[in-house]
Amino acid sequence: MVFWVILLVGGLFAWVGSRLGFYAAWILLLNLILSAYMGIFLTPVAIAALPGGASTPYDHVLTLVSISAATLLIGLGICSAVLRGRLRSEFSPTWDLFGGGLLGFLAGFLTGSFLAFLLCLTPYAQTESGRRLGLDAASQQATIGYLSGWCGLLNSIVSSSDAPSTRDVVRALVERATAPPEAAPTGETGVETGMEAVPADTAPAPDTGGATPSADPDDPTGPAVPSAAERAP
Repeated sequence: MVFWVILLVGGLFAWVGSRLGFYAAWILLLNLILSAYMGIFLTPVAIAALPGGASTPYDHVLTLVSISAATLLIGLGICSAVLRGRLRSEFSPTWDLFGGGLLGFLAGFLTGSFLAFLLCLTPYAQTESGRRLGLDAASQQATIGYLSGWCGLLNSIVSSSDAPSTRDVVRALVERATAPPEAAPTGETGVETGMEAVPADTAPAPDTGGATPSADPDDPTGPAVPSAAERAP
């Protein structure tokens, strides 16, 4: 189901691209690739920089959306300021129609794949209803592969040869975002106090006034034993 929705998004962008023209559609596709790339590669760094790491199940999604949206807005703003009045190049109407439509479809399919990837990182995608809708990672191999392909192309240009691949980064991001929360440590046989676990064998002994009780009646540190005269009526 998700795949067909993404196809509809691609068709909508294809119509928009044919109206914008080849040059403007190419700039839109380039900025979408850049924003997705920055979001995917900077989200793990941003999460690791947080004092407590990922504290909620939606931290990865919100961080990814924030970085990608900021990159897209900045990129489109720079292109609009630098190329003002030059987005309509001297291409034939046929080239603008079909070329812009093709680039628009690629941009739309990339946008739909990115949105589906965001849903894949949410806890809802791991529920039974989410799996039936095809939102989990196992059901989105085609869309995640398409997203990773464009980001991997950019990564091969801007990164070194020993850098991690885009597929590895995406796979690690999915695993971290969908991992179940770790249970708070409570010790082996201790009692949880809300602050830390106190093992039972190190629990403080009751206060006896400095003396250790003893069962031996001759032990001066043991409890007082009444004499025979004191027990007589």
